[in-house]
Parts: sequence; C-alpha cells; structure tokens
Amino acid sequence: MGFKLMTNFNKPYFSTSISEFWKRWHISLSTWFRDYLYISLGGNRVALPRVYFNLFFVFLVSGFWHGANWTFVAWGAIHGCYLIAGIVKDKMMGTHKKERKLPAMVTNFVLVALAWVFFRAANIHDALYLLTHLVQGWHPFSGAFYKSSILSLGENDLVYGAFNVALGLMLIIGLLAAERFTRENVPLDVLTRRSPVVRLCFYSVFVLFILFLGVFKNSEFIYFQF
Repeated sequence: MGFKLMTNFNKPYFSTSISEFWKRWHISLSTWFRDYLYISLGGNRVALPRVYFNLFFVFLVSGFWHGANWTFVAWGAIHGCYLIAGIVKDKMMGTHKKERKLPAMVTNFVLVALAWVFFRAANIHDALYLLTHLVQGWHPFSGAFYKSSILSLGENDLVYGAFNVALGLMLIIGLLAAERFTRENVPLDVLTRRSPVVRLCFYSVFVLFILFLGVFKNSEFIYFQF
C-alpha cells in the first residue's frame, strides 16, 4: 500500500544493558522522549549531575505518560535509576571492558522484569507484596502458584502450574527458532516455496494453537488504556 512502518520493537529482551533495552523497546516512544525532552533539557552535553537529573526526569515523565498512578511513576523512576547506575558502573569499570553476553543479558532481563511488576500492579502495595512473595507458594510438581486474596488481581492471574510453565518455555523457544529461520526471508515466501502438504500441516498446527491457546474472552489491549 506504500506505507513503510518503522521497527518499533527489536528483540529488546536480548539486550545486555538497560540503555540498549531502550534502544530496542518501543522505539517510537523512546525516540520521541529523547528528541523532544531529553535533548531539550541538555541531554548529555551538560555536567554529569545534570545528565543524571535529565535521565531521571525523562523517565519519570515517561512513567506518568502511561497513566496517573503511582505505580507508573515508580516504574519510570526505577528505569531512571537503572540508567544512572549503568553510567556509574561504566565509569568505574571502564566501557572498554567487555562483559560476558549471556550473564549480562540474564541480569538485564531480571531487572526489567522486576520493574514490570510495578507497571502491571494495581497499586504500590500490590507491587511490593508481589516482589516480597515471588518465590513463596510455588509447587511446580504438586500444584501451582496459589492466588492471594490480598492482591487486586484476576482469579487466575497467578495460577500457573508446571505444565503451563513448560508449555510457555516451549512456545518461546519455538518463536525464537522461527525468528531465526525467517530472519532473511519474508515468512509468506518461505511457506509458498514448500509443498502443499507441508503448507497444509503448518496451517493446521497454527489453527490448533489458536483454538487451544487463544484468548476468546473480551480483553482490552493494554496500550488502549494509555
């Protein structure tokens, strides 16, 4: 149709630092904040303490942009602190020192995931409760995560048994494999070069995945809330 859309998410969870994460996550929004707020405040062309303030302020505003709730403000403040800590670490250790990619990636993923707790919680109390009870009540082989009535969450939000965890991991691995396979090709072109039997099997499996794993209840896309 003549429209060329920018890449908005570029495998952000493979990032090895928070600064790299924000170059890969929601690129259109982070670019807008960089160009129209961070640079307007002086960016990194000011004294180092002011750079820290600029980063922290931009992410506070980013959190507030997502909604008038202290959880979003806390989420933005956490990412601001992450970025400041990253700059301090680079200055102490030196940017020339290369970190091992896998440990850095895992560490970055954990930090981002912990911050998401504040983003999705109904209030600060729920977020703190979740963070302090992350490893409590999980029986992967004999049961599931048991829902606490204290939380303002849906009935099944924390009910993930061992089967669902294993299924989720397999689906993630499948998506990563598919992304690797189609990196140089358009997925439709890859399929059209296969035999009709292969295409029929693929479409059948795809439909079964939708029927068994699809969400058919009315649920609002999260970004429609902002």
